[in-house]
Amino acid sequence: MFDEEDSKFIEEFLKEMNIIEGKENVRNEIIKLHKERSLDLDNEFISNNLLSLSMDDSSCLSLGYENYYIIFEKFNGKHFRIATPIGLLFHIKELLKDNYISNIAFKIESISDRAISMEGTEVGERLSFNLTEVPTVTRLYSERCYSDQFWITHDKRKSSIVFEEVSIKDIDNNSVITDLVHMIYFEENGQFYISHLDHEKIYYSIEEFEKKETTKNPRIKGKKEKTFKIDNSKIPINFMCNGEFFICRVLDSFISNKELLNEYFENITQQD
Repeated sequence: MFDEEDSKFIEEFLKEMNIIEGKENVRNEIIKLHKERSLDLDNEFISNNLLSLSMDDSSCLSLGYENYYIIFEKFNGKHFRIATPIGLLFHIKELLKDNYISNIAFKIESISDRAISMEGTEVGERLSFNLTEVPTVTRLYSERCYSDQFWITHDKRKSSIVFEEVSIKDIDNNSVITDLVHMIYFEENGQFYISHLDHEKIYYSIEEFEKKETTKNPRIKGKKEKTFKIDNSKIPINFMCNGEFFICRVLDSFISNKELLNEYFENITQQD
């Protein structure tokens, strides 16, 4: 699933995010950012340790099932993660859009230079047939059950994409069993092709799975069992059979959460 080079790649990605966590560390970073830009701290931060979402500086909320960020034009390149429940945030975002809220402030959980699966959509990055656009890490979560998760990890250097359903849907002999589809692709004359595809059942111990789920670390591996494997092929990424995209059929065959799959495939299924 993930070899030593993959692990190094993920480590480098997380390092590039430059995540600042912890109450004091976050507070000090916010103060530092204001000082660097000669900005005054707002009263909410001084009184309640909250950061105000200004209505006049192009601030915006970027929402996803896992990470919800505030992005400030005055702090360009920084992502401020908040922990307000997603259902409430969707309502807040609509109220802000319609100018029903004048003042609002949030506690900042962490600050980073990059964000995971949040650009361009409110529910996680959707698949594009231009595979270079697939983010490095995407995690989708069900609104009804947070533990139902769909992870997509993209190693652009290896042209490799791993799709894994991370949920406790199958337990056998004290092992949590998940489904994983691994795809390797290449580009030729502007067209993307699948050269390798396989499906694996991944067996985690209870401890391994709990650690993977809580740390959100794709490097944590279980024992794998392949059920099929395609190699040395040239399958167009948009190949269709009976009106259905091949890649959609593959993932639909192994990923049980159809709601998240349909959401992830929304862009490409609307192309036909």
